[in-house]
Amino acid sequence: MLRIFGLWLLMTMAAVGTAVAQTDNVDPVGTYEFSTYANNQTVNGTLTITRSEALMDAPDAQLPPLQAASVEVEGKTVKLMIPMGQEGDLWIEVTIDGDDVTGQWFVGMESGEITGKRVKKS
Repeated sequence: MLRIFGLWLLMTMAAVGTAVAQTDNVDPVGTYEFSTYANNQTVNGTLTITRSEALMDAPDAQLPPLQAASVEVEGKTVKLMIPMGQEGDLWIEVTIDGDDVTGQWFVGMESGEITGKRVKKS
C-alpha cells in the first residue's frame, strides 16, 4: 500500500510540475517590428505570430513573406525555423521581455543580432 501511495505521489508531483512549467511560458502571439543587419545593410521588417502560424516579412531584404516551419516557446525564449531554400534554414531565437524583443538569427555561416518591439497583441 505504501508503495502505491509513493507512486501516486510521484505521479501527482510530476503532473503539477509540468503544469507549472507550462504556465511560465511567454505568450508570443502578436505582431513585432524588428531591425537587424544583414548583407551590409540594415533590414527592417515584421514578424507576425498567431496560434496557427508565424510569418516574417522583410521587404528591405527583397524577400517574399516567409512562413516558419516551427515555433518553440520555452520560458521567455521563442525559437523559429524558416526554410530559406538553397541558403539553408533561417533560425531566429529571441527573448521576449514585455513588448521588447532581443536575440539572434542564423542562416548558413551568417548570423546577426535582432531587436524589436511588439506593436500589436492578438
